[in-house]
Amino acid sequence: MFLGTVGRVVLLLSVGAGAVRPSDVKPARQVEPIGQTRVRLQRAVDRLCSTPLDNLELVLADVSLQMKRRFTEYSGDISGRMLGALNAAAPLLGRKPAILDQLAARLPQYQKPDGHFGADQDFPHIVRNRDMPILWGNGRLLLAMAERCRDRPDPRLLASARKLGDYLIAVRRYFGKDENYERLEGPGGLGFATCYPSVIDGLVALGEVTGESRFYEEAQFIARLALRDKDIYGRHSHGRLVAFRGMLDLDRLTGRREFIDAVQTHYARIEREWLFPTGGVPEYFRKKYPRDEGCSVADWIRVSFLLWQATGRTAYLDAAAHTLRNHLLPMQFCNGGFGHGMFRTLTAGEKHYPRGAVGHVGAEAYWCCSMHGTQLLADAVRWAVLRSGSHFFVTWLAEAKATTRLDGRAMTISVQNGGCGEWQVTVEAEQPIDSTLHLRVPGWASSIRVDGKPLPSVNGWATVSRRWEGKTTLRVAFSDGIRLAGPYAAAVQSGEPVRVFAASDLFCLPEIAVDDDLLEPDSVPTVIVAKDRPTNGRIPVLVESPKGERQRAALVPIKDRPRGGAWYLFHVRKVDPAEFARLAESAKPPRQPGQFVEMEFACDGTFQLFFNGKQIHGQQAWWDGPQVEAYTSQPTNVVAILVRTRAKRPGLIGLIRVGDRTYVTRPKDWSAAPAPKRLTAEWLTDPSHGASQTVPLQDLGPLGVPPWEYVPGEFLGTGAHWIWPQTKASPREQRWLLRFVFKVQ
Repeated sequence: MFLGTVGRVVLLLSVGAGAVRPSDVKPARQVEPIGQTRVRLQRAVDRLCSTPLDNLELVLADVSLQMKRRFTEYSGDISGRMLGALNAAAPLLGRKPAILDQLAARLPQYQKPDGHFGADQDFPHIVRNRDMPILWGNGRLLLAMAERCRDRPDPRLLASARKLGDYLIAVRRYFGKDENYERLEGPGGLGFATCYPSVIDGLVALGEVTGESRFYEEAQFIARLALRDKDIYGRHSHGRLVAFRGMLDLDRLTGRREFIDAVQTHYARIEREWLFPTGGVPEYFRKKYPRDEGCSVADWIRVSFLLWQATGRTAYLDAAAHTLRNHLLPMQFCNGGFGHGMFRTLTAGEKHYPRGAVGHVGAEAYWCCSMHGTQLLADAVRWAVLRSGSHFFVTWLAEAKATTRLDGRAMTISVQNGGCGEWQVTVEAEQPIDSTLHLRVPGWASSIRVDGKPLPSVNGWATVSRRWEGKTTLRVAFSDGIRLAGPYAAAVQSGEPVRVFAASDLFCLPEIAVDDDLLEPDSVPTVIVAKDRPTNGRIPVLVESPKGERQRAALVPIKDRPRGGAWYLFHVRKVDPAEFARLAESAKPPRQPGQFVEMEFACDGTFQLFFNGKQIHGQQAWWDGPQVEAYTSQPTNVVAILVRTRAKRPGLIGLIRVGDRTYVTRPKDWSAAPAPKRLTAEWLTDPSHGASQTVPLQDLGPLGVPPWEYVPGEFLGTGAHWIWPQTKASPREQRWLLRFVFKVQ
């Protein structure tokens, strides 16, 4: 059990006659994902092994500088993250991607004589837009190289990592000046506040693998300097949380407690001021910032776990589990990647609730979040079952099978989720083994039952001690009753919206579950509930409009929601089953969602994307192709894109995924006409309307042609081409309507 704590005292894990520091509890040596955890991790690794990341030259472009793609100035960022993520995840799945060994072999050849990777530098002159990205990318690369050498010794790669560490020590005289922290830039990812501290975790990892204290000492210096930036408002959350991770690693590996208190202070502020209802964090630490970042969400989970290791407070494990289950997993894209989601502020009366719903548009960040999220999923597998001697700690962070040896005898512990609030823990031992299982009891749980019998929870843990022999399966159950929580904290306030939970799952109302005209998208919806607990993982509800109209629907765990937007803040009205049945008789039937459609487009200038007459997205960027999610019940469907641009050589590229079909931009399949001043419904829904005004489209080539090069890399290898109407270049603004028709059976 955990003993009380005051200030800097570490809560100890009491194990009978002795006690163990949480930092001494380690993962099993052999572990593999099972169940849905394996499915999720498999999808994530598949994403890293598909286009464009299966192109070795594109991945290495941030160190080779031989291909123009996105973020090559962040030297080592993509290449390092790929090395780190695949090194962490692929072995758990028994996979050996060729690109993993290729990266380890080729990275050192691009190292500069002074030890850094990337563009040449001319110290003592610091050029912000050149040198800050180099620091960031080199930090990600150093961490990955050190982790690779820790797991698979590689003298050549380790020599390269050590040389990079020496570079970071040498450039202290330029980057480590006090004045750099006296004139910090504001919010943004390129300043000293973000990029210099991001090397801490890599230096610490290098110190661990080499045993050389000088790398710890340099990390300590940078960490102290970073904490001079006391107000993290507006800071880039990924950069700040990466630094916190490095500080916690440093304290853990050196046995000191220099930085834990500072990290806890900042953590508490983030939790209090900026945390999403889902447990995620915004890309920038601002109250109303509408976008998350998969990297930052993964960092938050990791920092939460590390704070548990540092302090023993199980509330940090609760936070890690909440964010993992109710934010990171729900935001995994169809292709297995991670990235950015767009969230909406909801209103209730005169009050506003930032990030109270997730939208139907996101942007997979294949250049960072897809790797960072994959590595977090892999580490969650390792954190599922932890060990200290004959004591094993089950955290419920993942479904996993851990194999270890105790007194020379083999023992396997498998942890699998059986549904809402239900888990199975299977222990296999060929010979008798005396050991104790410690089962985490989350703070939200009113009880824990093992094989139907209640067990006491002491400071967040319940114990099962016995002699294990053969195969034993424990059926663990937590209360799965519906419970309500406030929008951002556990306490429910009168008149405030609430979140709906059952066990560890946050429940949501998918947008596709109700008719388009029933609710205001940016208002807190009202749901009528009769059940006390979910039925088959769903909570039947009546959704009530402001006009009193009702529709039958169901709340579902957000991690299992159908793709598209969803609400997760509600006004909840509880009625008895008889009243619910009476109201349901006059309610609209549940909506049938139809066929899921995912679209990605990039275009010069500003464009508006319409689907069957309804605008579903607007954008001003050719370098990014976000995922736009929609549904259709129509056999014939029209995609229309209204473009305004002054680019000298404009182009449009994109794709549409429907079931197992992918439609890509090619001149023969699309039509184009000058956009009318007034865009009527006929233009957006009838492909024959304005046919006499159409002009031929020209094929400008696939991804890789200038001026776009390989920047919107998500289209590499898809068959999509840049297209544009055949017109003469004009300095005036061009307005075009491009249309495409596809059928759904």
